[in-house]
Amino acid sequence: MPIENEYKFVLRDSPELRTALGEGGESLLQGYLSEHNRIRAICNAKGAVTRKFTFKMNTGAGLVEIEPRIPKKDFDRLWPLTTNRLVKTRFSFEAGGHWDVDFFGDLDAPYFVLAEVELPEGLPEPPIAARLAPHLIKAVGKDPAFTSFRLSDEQYARHLLASLPP
Repeated sequence: MPIENEYKFVLRDSPELRTALGEGGESLLQGYLSEHNRIRAICNAKGAVTRKFTFKMNTGAGLVEIEPRIPKKDFDRLWPLTTNRLVKTRFSFEAGGHWDVDFFGDLDAPYFVLAEVELPEGLPEPPIAARLAPHLIKAVGKDPAFTSFRLSDEQYARHLLASLPP
């Protein structure tokens, strides 16, 4: 089983951040069947859609993530059963690990911006990627307060953001 090793960074949205990320973001529609199970539809810049079912749980040995693709028919059957739904736009790049930058809500006016780097199991938290550093509000590591499940609640996310140092 793959052990997920991710570290998170809260970012400040700005035109300069958008420029640093470039074009080609993916649109994600995500809903949770439970805190540990979600479904996601990912639409890339060319309009192709991939659907996935994700199981994610901390086992004590680490966070296990299993994420197979599912057919549209299964996604459509499961979607009405989801809660904690969210829309986000994701930009990805490689820089000493795989980085994703998620804009929660409307890309033109996101309510939260979170970067995460995924590394091989056991590697420690790296410094933030250079292109993101000028936009860093706070490195939050593996703090469970910053999961997408929790950030799907816009009011919670806005309150959390307001509680961080300026």
